[in-house]
Amino acid sequence: MNKKNNDTTDVLLNVKNLKVHFPVSSRSIFNKKRNVIKAVDGISFSVKKGETFGLVGESGCGKSTTARTIVRLNNPSAGNIEFEHKDIAHARGQELLHMRRDVQMIFQDPYASLNPRMTVGSLISEPLRILRHYKILSLSNAEIEARVDRLLEQVGLKPSMKKRFPHEFSGGQRQRIGIARSIVTYPKLVIADEPISALDVSVQAQIINLMNSLQKEFGLTYIFIAHDLTVVNYISDRIAVMYLGSIVESAPANILNKNPLHPYTRMLWDAILVPHPDSTRSLAHANVKGEAYETSVTSGCPFYDRCPLRMERCKTQNPPLKALDKHHHVACWLY
Repeated sequence: MNKKNNDTTDVLLNVKNLKVHFPVSSRSIFNKKRNVIKAVDGISFSVKKGETFGLVGESGCGKSTTARTIVRLNNPSAGNIEFEHKDIAHARGQELLHMRRDVQMIFQDPYASLNPRMTVGSLISEPLRILRHYKILSLSNAEIEARVDRLLEQVGLKPSMKKRFPHEFSGGQRQRIGIARSIVTYPKLVIADEPISALDVSVQAQIINLMNSLQKEFGLTYIFIAHDLTVVNYISDRIAVMYLGSIVESAPANILNKNPLHPYTRMLWDAILVPHPDSTRSLAHANVKGEAYETSVTSGCPFYDRCPLRMERCKTQNPPLKALDKHHHVACWLY
């Protein structure tokens, strides 16, 4: 597959030691201790202008929480989120509105994310009208309508459809509407949170191709989130693998494809179906059992209970994300 060449060194987004913890109160009247769910537990990564950064992992690993925290739908518990070298982790008011003009999100469910009482034209134009109300953008009604019509055409729909309601469209068409709404402010960064997981396989390919063409046309930067490593590998320039709130491996897509190092990353590769029945690919980690949220380890490697290559130190020492070279990082005591 062909990968995009991205020679730029300009960092658009820099996430440093991000933590998102959710307190959980005990239901017992005798135990008032508050436990904490560590949805995201100290991750760091950067995204360069014009690239697609893939974030992959099983359900419950913290991918969506990371996305929602970057766009500030969740508040971080600790850490920094720098967008264009400005910390947005604690942005408020006008500063937050300015950030949301440049950072938009495509949600997983193309129906639940669209207000069923609003027409398509109103849904797509709403971000522009909000930004105009707060004097962040100055666009006339005619300019807003013209932009909505143009975007509908660019995502493969007809401008005449803008008077319809979301329930009148198929799942793939609704996701196209969601994509049009996410880019209507001409953002610099778009976070796609599993944008194809709710769609048929044939429609998934259409949406991926649409996102690629829009990226070239508008100069977009993507964070693409999915649990399917095949899809993430196809669209991404660089990939980070998450497990239970931590990044366990990160590398350019072509390197991760040829040489996955962390046992969990290898497990994800083993889970990919091979179309040829005579394939001799080794499934060395296909016997990994359990779920991502099942762990009895509190201080060691979070993958310890499921890892077929675990060692004694893995139970008590959590490996840091170590740079093996300039591009490849892995958190595992094997390296």
